[in-house]
Amino acid sequence: MNSQKNKVVSIVLGTYNRLFFLKLTIQSVRKELELLNQPCEIIVIDGGSTDGTIKWLIEQKDIISIIQHNRGFWKGKEIDRRSWGYFMNLGFKISQGKFVCMVSDDCLFVPGSLKNGLIQFNDLLEKGNKIGGIAFFWREYPFVESENYWVGRTFEKVFINHGLFLRQALEDVDYIDEDSFHFYHADGDLSLKIIEKGYQILPADNSYIEHYSHANTQLRTTNFSKQKADFLKFKEKWFHLAVHERIKIGDAIFKNFADSKHTIDYYKNLSSNNRVRDFFKKVIKKLISLVKNREYYEKNFLNDKFIKKISIQNKKNSFSISNLVLRFDNDKVHGDEHFYKSELKEIREETLSTYDDIYKGYSERILIHVPEDQHSPAGYSYFNNLYQTLNFMGVPVEKFQGSDDLDIKFKFFKPTLFLSSDHESYLSQFDWTSILKYKEKNQFKVGLTASLEEYGNSPLYSRLEDYSNGKVDFFYSFRTSEYIEFRKEYDLFKTFNYRIFNIEFACNPLYHYPVENNKKEFDFVFLASNNPDKVKRVSKYFSKIVSQYNGVIAGPWWPFTKNFRINPEQDRVIYSMAKVGLNLSIPEQIQFPCELNERTYILAACGILQLIDNPCILSKRFSPESLFHSKDASEYFKNFMFILKNYPDLTHIRTNAFKEAYKKHTTFHRMEKFLLELRSH
Repeated sequence: MNSQKNKVVSIVLGTYNRLFFLKLTIQSVRKELELLNQPCEIIVIDGGSTDGTIKWLIEQKDIISIIQHNRGFWKGKEIDRRSWGYFMNLGFKISQGKFVCMVSDDCLFVPGSLKNGLIQFNDLLEKGNKIGGIAFFWREYPFVESENYWVGRTFEKVFINHGLFLRQALEDVDYIDEDSFHFYHADGDLSLKIIEKGYQILPADNSYIEHYSHANTQLRTTNFSKQKADFLKFKEKWFHLAVHERIKIGDAIFKNFADSKHTIDYYKNLSSNNRVRDFFKKVIKKLISLVKNREYYEKNFLNDKFIKKISIQNKKNSFSISNLVLRFDNDKVHGDEHFYKSELKEIREETLSTYDDIYKGYSERILIHVPEDQHSPAGYSYFNNLYQTLNFMGVPVEKFQGSDDLDIKFKFFKPTLFLSSDHESYLSQFDWTSILKYKEKNQFKVGLTASLEEYGNSPLYSRLEDYSNGKVDFFYSFRTSEYIEFRKEYDLFKTFNYRIFNIEFACNPLYHYPVENNKKEFDFVFLASNNPDKVKRVSKYFSKIVSQYNGVIAGPWWPFTKNFRINPEQDRVIYSMAKVGLNLSIPEQIQFPCELNERTYILAACGILQLIDNPCILSKRFSPESLFHSKDASEYFKNFMFILKNYPDLTHIRTNAFKEAYKKHTTFHRMEKFLLELRSH
């Protein structure tokens, strides 16, 4: 065996019950070492595999194999599980290379990556740089997004998930922390320890890894169950690195790279593998189970002639959201109509003037949980409008999004109030431990949406019982006060001494106002996300309109506008190009006085003639002289034809709607009411 000083690199990887993938990885490693053509070694640590891996490893004479039984029973007792750090250190500590390359057993090297990484590393060292590691760019299959690869960062410092370490740097920090982390974040911790010793860790110039993310889903699930505990330990240890308010505990550097060798094709050929196929079957089955009315959805929507009509109509009009919007520059639109005249401008300007910085110096500092628009289009629109409104009114306010860390917001923004949603998709994005810890030392209130069990949530009593132990201070709702009084299920909040504030949907004057001098290019427009609750009514109410008239239907999750993103300024321009703004309610809004959808207020504020069905609360929010409402699909179509025929004579309807929206249904009205009630709470 070559002496330590002659070894250039030690390839170290761990494995457990992934023989099929391990063979591909070792094959890839061997090809890299052939290209390198220098003294090297391969070290594999096996965690006690039962799928034939151990037998196969013993037969590979170019591999140093370490067997560390980490599961199962021995002499009637369960074997103590050791950490990933302990597992990998077995290989690191016996390695003899100047450099140690860490990869996973479900990875492939893009050909030449190891050689490229070593050349970069040596060049930097020869120039006198103190380099501790080079992080290889990587991406995950099957979730491959074009040619995007990335390296991870933590506290704005690059860490190595796959890549090269200087062996001396590993020795200087006493290798991986074996005790603090079960599996996750130990790699980030190792990199930060190396950086703390004065080394640099840099992204690779030309080294890439293809990672198969679901080689062993059961193992991944077992490891992921410990992720939260690992993350809290990691954050506690390194939180002093949060030196400014925009720092991220986890983000990435992205890089485009076109692999001419098509390395990932090795994985594409695995689609027939039983484990992978079974995994995706389970995922698809779970997703389908979450879709209401899925039989109707699949039968009458995905294959419905209605959708084909819209698609054909869009092609006929050469319809493209991106192209459409690029043709217009907000108010600099030239056409033949002058609806947005001085009177309406004055109303908007007076509204903005009234609320501009009106609450500057307000005592509360509000943190609002704003979801990503692709995650929840409706949630994004609602919470982002609240954020923009409070900011305009002078209230100290910041957004909290899923990629943010709550403790960093606490440290730098110092909020006194946090608004989020009582839904698992929101709650999973922050840690209650951090909130309770912050509450111990600060005046801090938490408000969640008042969500009933029937809206897909867990039992209300158990939630309120949990929240009453100091977690949540109040609830609020976009539902109407009439509905909250009407539904006896909300009485349970009173039982737990909780108040429910009302923050109904509204128009936002910062974004929602008419486009000046616009030209009507379409008969109708309907901008809305697509979901099963809308399917029956959309098909029933719109079929005749779509088949006979020229218009636009677009929004998130429609098959013909897949890349549509919510953008209030864009949407305002699109609305302005149509004579009729179509609007439909979901069945619940027809049956109960629960809410008017946000679209009702937006169309009114944008000065669009609105055709709506018959939501229960409509007459309590708008007068009959401000829009056209219809009791059924037949009347809806008749009203549509009437509007088109008499469009020039209906300006007063649009004007009434605009005035009513701006008089009492703006986000300024909603938030002022909330702030005043909150102050007296």
